[in-house]
Amino acid sequence: MINILFFALTLILYNFALFVFFLISFPLCCIFLFNSRTRDYFNRFSIPRQTGSTLVHGASVGEHSGTLPLKDRFNEPVFSVNTSTGLKKLRGNGVEALFMPWDLLPLSLILASRFKEFYYTESELNPNLIFLAYLLGKKQRIFNLRFSEKKMRYYQMASFFYRRLFNFLNASFTKDLYEQAKAEKLQIRTSVIGNTKYTGLCLSKKDLRRDVILFASTHLSDEEMISRFLSKEFLEGKIIIIAPRHIGRCQEVFKRFATFSPEIFSTPEDLSSSKLYIVTTMGRLNDLYPRSYITFIGGSFKQEVGGHNPVEPASFGSKVLMGPEYGNFRSEVSILKKQGILNIVSDFTEEKFSDTPIPRDNYSKALEELSPAEAALSKLFSV
Repeated sequence: MINILFFALTLILYNFALFVFFLISFPLCCIFLFNSRTRDYFNRFSIPRQTGSTLVHGASVGEHSGTLPLKDRFNEPVFSVNTSTGLKKLRGNGVEALFMPWDLLPLSLILASRFKEFYYTESELNPNLIFLAYLLGKKQRIFNLRFSEKKMRYYQMASFFYRRLFNFLNASFTKDLYEQAKAEKLQIRTSVIGNTKYTGLCLSKKDLRRDVILFASTHLSDEEMISRFLSKEFLEGKIIIIAPRHIGRCQEVFKRFATFSPEIFSTPEDLSSSKLYIVTTMGRLNDLYPRSYITFIGGSFKQEVGGHNPVEPASFGSKVLMGPEYGNFRSEVSILKKQGILNIVSDFTEEKFSDTPIPRDNYSKALEELSPAEAALSKLFSV
C-alpha cells in the first residue's frame, strides 16, 4: 500500500514538473516562432490517422535500430520517436512515424486510446503513456531492456516507482543475462531474448582496401589518451581518423591535435596517407568501417559512459579495440573476444595497432551468435 502511495505521489510530481516546464517553454517557443528551427520543431508533430494498430516507441536512432528489423512482424505499426534524427531515419525506412518528445497527459491519452498494442524499446519509459494504456487494458511490452551503468544508482533509489511501472507491462525482455541481473536488483521480472538490433545480422560484403585506423565515438577521456600516444612518426604512412561522439566538440578536437594539422574530408575516396582527419558530420562511420583495419570504440575509458557498441565495426570486418569500461556491452564484448575480433586495452602502443588479419569466418561465427534465435523472438509477439 505504501509503495502504491509513493508511486501515485511520484507520478503527480512528474506531471507537475512536466506542466511547469511546458508552461515556461511554450511561450518562449512562440516568441521565437519566426526562427526556422522552432518552426521545424512544431512542424514535426502529427496525430496518428488510424486506430487499433500498434505503437512502437523508442527514443532515437539507436533504439529504433532494434525495431526496424522487426517492422514486418508488428501489426500495422506506427513508430514514435523523441528526436529529429530518429524521425528522419524512420521515415527514410518507409514507415509511418510520429514525433513524440513530450509525455504530457493529453497527448498520452490520445495515443493510449488510439492503439491496441504498445512496444517500447531499451530504457525509454513514458510513465503517463504506460499508466494510461494499462488503465485502458492495452497490451504493453518492452524489449532490448537495459539499465545504464551510469544511472543504475538512480534506478535503485526510485526502485519502488520502477517496480510498479513495470507491473503495468505484460512482459519485459532484456538483451542479455547481464541486463537481466540488473533488473533483478530492482525486483523486476524479465526474460532474455537477445538484442533485436542484431536480427539477421551478417558480415558485410564490402571488403575494401583496409588502410585506416579509426577512433570512433570518442569522448574527452579517449582523446587525452590518443594525444599522449600519437606521434608524427606513428602517423607516417597511415590514415588516422578521429570521429567525436558529439559533433559539437569538433573545434575542441581540432585544437587538441593542431600539431598534426588535422583535415576534414568529403568522401572516403579523398583520404590520403600520413594524415590525420577529424569527422565533422553525423552518419559517416558506416562508410569508414569497411576501410578500417582496426577501430577503437570510444567511451570505454570512462565508467560513467560504459563504452559504445563494438558490433557495428565488427559487422564490417574491422578488428576492434576497447578500453576496460564496457559495462553497457558485456555480452557483445565477450562474444567478439572469443573469436579474437576484439581486444581490451588500458593504453595505446604501436603493437596494439598491428595489421594482423582475422579470418572472415570468425566474424561470421560471432555475428551468428549475436543474432537472436527465432524461438526467442517469437516470445516477444506471443505474450
